[in-house]
Amino acid sequence: MNKQSAAEAKRECIAEMGVPLGTQYAELWQEIAHLHLTWLEYVELFGKKKSRIDLLNSAAPSFFRMIQDRLREAVFLHIARLTDPPISLGRKDKSNLTLLNLPGLMDDPELKHEVDKRCGTALAGAAFARDWRNRHIAHRDLDLALGGNAKPLPDVQIREVSDALNSFEAVLNAIARHF
Repeated sequence: MNKQSAAEAKRECIAEMGVPLGTQYAELWQEIAHLHLTWLEYVELFGKKKSRIDLLNSAAPSFFRMIQDRLREAVFLHIARLTDPPISLGRKDKSNLTLLNLPGLMDDPELKHEVDKRCGTALAGAAFARDWRNRHIAHRDLDLALGGNAKPLPDVQIREVSDALNSFEAVLNAIARHF
């Protein structure tokens, strides 16, 4: 197993991919790795065994519900951020670290096309997280909050989140295979 520090991995990415692509690739890799770890903790606590949920509910139901909700929201927010547009809307001076930056940093047309296609898949797979972020986490949709006629937030299954994370990996893996 490779025991590289994040800084060493970043230097290696820059050496292989060049500064613009290598720098963002390395940072996105770290972001996605941390996101995976958070998601794995969530699944271990709340998504594997009914007996574990029963134990948590018997010990401190309100506390563990709060933890479950905050972890889920943190994961959804992170997924949404990683698929944001490269530039914040209406703010040309505000660039975002996002998977969608990567195709624009590539010279090879075949690689650019493959990564762009995989970014499209990742963006589509993150739609649930963007909806949650836009209507519940970052903002509170008034109609939704008051029980009006708003479309309900999607009930997101563990598989959907895992699929989204796998689509992020597919973007990075396409680049890694090329280099």
